[in-house]
Amino acid sequence: MDLEARSLQPNVKAVLLAKLREYKSDLNNLKSEHNRLASANSNQAARDDLLESGMADAMSGISSGSPHLEFEEQSVDAEFM
Repeated sequence: MDLEARSLQPNVKAVLLAKLREYKSDLNNLKSEHNRLASANSNQAARDDLLESGMADAMSGISSGSPHLEFEEQSVDAEFM
């Protein structure tokens, strides 16, 4: 676009080059904002994955009937009998 604008008459060329600089600046700002949001989203997705895997681990630990939990349950049951 620069080359096309440079070949025009000086009064038109100045206006178009100014708009082109503005559009380039806007595009760079949008790219920066996109990268910032994409980074935040990927961090959130990674966090969610870790939380989900942690919850899965916690749930599997409870449902596996670990000896420690069974002992605790028996102790609590014994206290109330």
